[in-house]
Amino acid sequence: MEDTFSKNISELMEEILNIFNGFTVWKSLKKSEYNKLYNEYKYFWGIVIYSLQVEFLLGTAKLFEKRAKNDVFSIFYLLDSLPKSKEKEKVEEEINTFNRVIKNLIIWRHNMLAHHNIFFTLNPGELFKKFPIKEDEMENLVGLLEKILGMIHSAGTKKRQVYTFKLVNDESKSETENIIKKLIGK
Repeated sequence: MEDTFSKNISELMEEILNIFNGFTVWKSLKKSEYNKLYNEYKYFWGIVIYSLQVEFLLGTAKLFEKRAKNDVFSIFYLLDSLPKSKEKEKVEEEINTFNRVIKNLIIWRHNMLAHHNIFFTLNPGELFKKFPIKEDEMENLVGLLEKILGMIHSAGTKKRQVYTFKLVNDESKSETENIIKKLIGK
């Protein structure tokens, strides 16, 4: 189990890093001080910002996908590979604190992001009103990913593991801001 488990943890870490990076760049690009640049190149920035947002939303939803058959690589796939333990229960408790956000995100995925429900495609505001997710809730959910990655790894190896993506966060913000500064001539 150890080799497969370690490989799965590495795969999960790569997925989470991509989500974390995409979210951080997206959030960095949302500064109102960049609006002049965005308005000058609205089609380019519109698709860049939209693509980043859809990618981290879809990626996060996929990681929390739960299927009876357990045939999808997800957090629950890894959890199901662990024996019953207090550590596993703690991971499940952490995830349960985000149940509403996860449920709504998966509804977004199934009705707008990955598939196009006719009603919600024509009335997107209704989806977001009926199944809301605030930006800070999404940020907290993305932050939960790094926490539970360490918790799952610890539960599977019986060695304490902590993951932090602070360097990725800081570098993503810095690179984004430096690119924008170059583009606006600062």
